[in-house]
Amino acid sequence: MEPVQTKAEVIARLQGQREQLRALGVARLGLFGSFVRDEAGPASDVDLLAELGDQALTLNGYFAVVDFLEGLLGRSVEVLTPTGLSRHIGPHILREVANVPLAA
Repeated sequence: MEPVQTKAEVIARLQGQREQLRALGVARLGLFGSFVRDEAGPASDVDLLAELGDQALTLNGYFAVVDFLEGLLGRSVEVLTPTGLSRHIGPHILREVANVPLAA
C-alpha cells in the first residue's frame, strides 16, 4: 500500500479499518507527532496512542496490531499506550493527540 502522506489520510485509513482494529483489541486510537502537526516527511513514522484490550496486551497481540498498522499505513509506526507514557513527555503527547473515532 502507498505510504500515507497527510494527517487526513492517516485518519481516513484508520477509520476505514475500524472493525479490524477493534477485532485486534484496539479500544481507542489517537494520532500525535509529526503527522498531527502536518510536519511529516518521507522518512517520518506514524505515532499512535492506543488503548488496548486484554487480547492486544500480550506480546503477540501488540505486535499483531503494529504489523497491521504498518501494512495499512505503508510506514513504520510507533504505538504507545497511556499507561506507558513517561511522566515527562506524556503530558505533551496528551495535549497534541488527535482522537481517531473507531465507533461504528
